[in-house]
Amino acid sequence: MALSILILAAGQHEADNASPIYLAEHGDMTILERILKKCVAINPAELAICFLKSDIQRFNVDRVAKLLSPDIKIIEIESYTGGSGCTALFGACQAPPQNELMIVSANELVNIELEPALEVFRERQLDGATLIFHSMNPRYSFVKMDKGGRVVEATQQDPISTNATVGLFWYARAEYFVRAVKQMIIKNATINDRFFIAPAFNEMILEDKYVGVIQINKFDYLPLKNAAQRKLFEEGQI
Repeated sequence: MALSILILAAGQHEADNASPIYLAEHGDMTILERILKKCVAINPAELAICFLKSDIQRFNVDRVAKLLSPDIKIIEIESYTGGSGCTALFGACQAPPQNELMIVSANELVNIELEPALEVFRERQLDGATLIFHSMNPRYSFVKMDKGGRVVEATQQDPISTNATVGLFWYARAEYFVRAVKQMIIKNATINDRFFIAPAFNEMILEDKYVGVIQINKFDYLPLKNAAQRKLFEEGQI
């Protein structure tokens, strides 16, 4: 099955004059470069990235992405959307509906090889999947599972379990995600007036889709959500 990868790099900045966190650099690579290298390594049929129009204009991030991956599709987001779910929907609608879809956040790093994870998702014949780690910090999204490991509920910033998710989501068909987010929007299923990606699993579950997970070590997940985390990353302390 052909795989489409969508990288989300159109989130809000810590401050109006700050550069995007994904341009933070440690050693000889930015976060964006690390993410793109990992995505290119699994040879997707299609690779796309969502950038804010203002970031393209101020920081030439489209050129940066093209240097790293000449065939990458640049999706320009005019301004802040109604949340990551809306941004991802805009990008996912441009992917072939029958393709697998993997959505990746550009402000966090996952230090595992992605191809083996994708193979597990396929072998288990999942319709949707994510990676989880142990946490009860309400800043994350969470999934609750039954005894067989099947996801039965997903939330954002609401620890319904100790299974926090990373910002990587996979769908057996892009159309599953598109349909799920559209249903969330119809229902106005927002969290703090914003639409997020993880809760879209709930719409898939209502359609009896099989959503699963892979557990990773918490130390293989590095969120970079604020200026303090960015500083620690640039100094090599995390």
